[in-house]
Amino acid sequence: MFSFSPGKREQRRCRLESTLLLSLPAFLLWGAGLSAFLPVFLGLAAIVGGWLFPFFLALFTFRVENAELSWQKGLFFVRCGRLDLSQVCALSFFQTPLQKKWGLGLFCLHTPTQTVRLPFVPLSCVQALRALCPEK
Repeated sequence: MFSFSPGKREQRRCRLESTLLLSLPAFLLWGAGLSAFLPVFLGLAAIVGGWLFPFFLALFTFRVENAELSWQKGLFFVRCGRLDLSQVCALSFFQTPLQKKWGLGLFCLHTPTQTVRLPFVPLSCVQALRALCPEK
């Protein structure tokens, strides 16, 4: 049995990565000669990437108990779910360059009816989940 909820370190890393990613359109506008809109786009990137994404990440948690995964995410529209790990058909793991450096990633469990995405999961949790899921 183990559980995971993103801590302050993961939230800071999410804040940095999302702010950098969301500020990219601002620099593309600057290169296109629309530098008047640069402060607006940088401000939006700082607000959305620096506050909104890490806030929603803090509301995400999952737990594995008796070969069953349960998760909860959301604030106003809370989504909860349970998944028997014996139903998993395929596993996938994605990392951005910054996530690779930090040892985090997006872990997806694919079943015949749904895909469960677990964001900013440490590699230790990924290896433990892979050990629990049967090979198909």
